[in-house]
Amino acid sequence: MDRSIVYSQEQGRSTDFLFAQRAAMIGVSKLAQAVLGASTCVNGLACTATSPASLSVNIAKGEIYSMANVDSSAYGVLPADTSDTILKQGIVLATTNLATPAPTTSGYSINYLIEAIYQDTDTTNVVLPYFNSANPSQPLSGQSNSGTAQPTQRQGQCVLAVKAGTAATTGSQTTPTPDAGYVGLWVVTVPYGATGITSGNIAQYTGAPFLSVTLQNILSGLPGYALLAATQAWTAAQQGAFVPVQPVGSGATLTLNFALGNNFVVGGGGGVTSAIGASFVLGTPANVVPGQSGVITFLQNATGGYTISSRSTAWVGANGTRAQLTAGANGRDDFFYVVDFDGKIVLSAAGNVS
Repeated sequence: MDRSIVYSQEQGRSTDFLFAQRAAMIGVSKLAQAVLGASTCVNGLACTATSPASLSVNIAKGEIYSMANVDSSAYGVLPADTSDTILKQGIVLATTNLATPAPTTSGYSINYLIEAIYQDTDTTNVVLPYFNSANPSQPLSGQSNSGTAQPTQRQGQCVLAVKAGTAATTGSQTTPTPDAGYVGLWVVTVPYGATGITSGNIAQYTGAPFLSVTLQNILSGLPGYALLAATQAWTAAQQGAFVPVQPVGSGATLTLNFALGNNFVVGGGGGVTSAIGASFVLGTPANVVPGQSGVITFLQNATGGYTISSRSTAWVGANGTRAQLTAGANGRDDFFYVVDFDGKIVLSAAGNVS
């Protein structure tokens, strides 16, 4: 990282102070770019409803990281540098309130886009004292004694804006695209007659560049957390929740989605309204990955005795034997499975578990 050299008894120069700040900014920016990359990203800036509820939302403090010129205009006595770009940080230190009024036409809704952009802003204007060579004891008021205030800070800012879409019949309204240079963060949907925004009206904009993983998250994996593509020495239980599955009707095909989890319970769990009440076809699961394993639990209703009437050829068993449901009224069968190298699913069963 570049540094200024200053000598004893040297007369101070403004370029020394400004160069040091610019060099420090570039050094920090290059480190940030090595960690975050060169694409625009944001941290923080959560969108929440106001309390009490109103037709506006609050954007929490946060930061935006975006590639920009070192200095698009002169930085004090230093000339502009538009030939080099670096990753700059724009900061919001306070909550920002943005208005999102309801449409005025009955049956209509409107989508508002919350967007952000990085900007350099020269601010904090002050009438500065200047050295008066004719009378050193009496400084000049402003440059050339003009009395004109000048900016004393160049701030890297995260500028937030709300962009209104076009109100339309509820369900057909669209979200506007971000303005040039901006990135979309949040979508706030407001229907006619609304008097306040709730969390249900707020959704993250598709493709919003929020930081989902931090360096702290990554480093925390080193001493005691699992890492991908590395041998693990497990010292605690590895637990997998059961994915609840709604049973199908008589003769219908039950298709599990192996991307949702490793363990499944058919006829029980959150959101499932009934147990197995008919014989069914066991179809080829979606998103089968060799090496996946787990357990599938089948729960019968108060009648019980229902079976798997047929199954896809993806399911196999030892010696050609394919496990079958055996449970009676309110009974339970547990199927243990592993997906073999060729995508075949090898089953073994614990029947009528009690």
